[in-house]
Amino acid sequence: MATGSSSEYLRFLRIKHKVVQRLLKEVKYYQMEVEQHRQTVLRMKAENRESSDIKQLQNVYDETVVMVPDSEQRLLRACADLDDYMLSNRECRDAVRKNTMFLREAFSAANEAGEADEKASESDTKLSSVVGLHAAGSLEAEVCDIIRTAQLLEHEVSHLHIQFRVLENGPDNAGAEGCVPESDDDEDI
Repeated sequence: MATGSSSEYLRFLRIKHKVVQRLLKEVKYYQMEVEQHRQTVLRMKAENRESSDIKQLQNVYDETVVMVPDSEQRLLRACADLDDYMLSNRECRDAVRKNTMFLREAFSAANEAGEADEKASESDTKLSSVVGLHAAGSLEAEVCDIIRTAQLLEHEVSHLHIQFRVLENGPDNAGAEGCVPESDDDEDI
């Protein structure tokens, strides 16, 4: 692959990855906002506030609730687009195979540290150093960031069951040409 097209591939990969990150933040924000409005409506009802005030806030709550599925669908489409784009490039698939197992172990260690702040910061440092092993701006560094984002998706929006086919074919299937998923189930992303 020529350097020009390789740098163009990396540029579009970064863009698609940033879209997924932005939409994940949006979904989390809407979920938080729904919960805040729900609590406020319940509190106002318990305090026997004016019905017009309650109705106005209930409308805001209803509008916010409608936005959650919409933003989740946009996140699912963006993840599918990123996954397809990663599968389309052999260098990217190779970088995924090379880094998947190591990063998953590092991320698991970070999650197992849980609420112990000292251990959590130590695990985060290990994870950061893994990502830092690759030159900033390289395909490998971007793939490491994408793998970390995929782990965050599994943790923070697990109800969406987002799966990247390119990550399923990690180190165990290193010899597989084309990274075709084992199952024909297209419902999962």
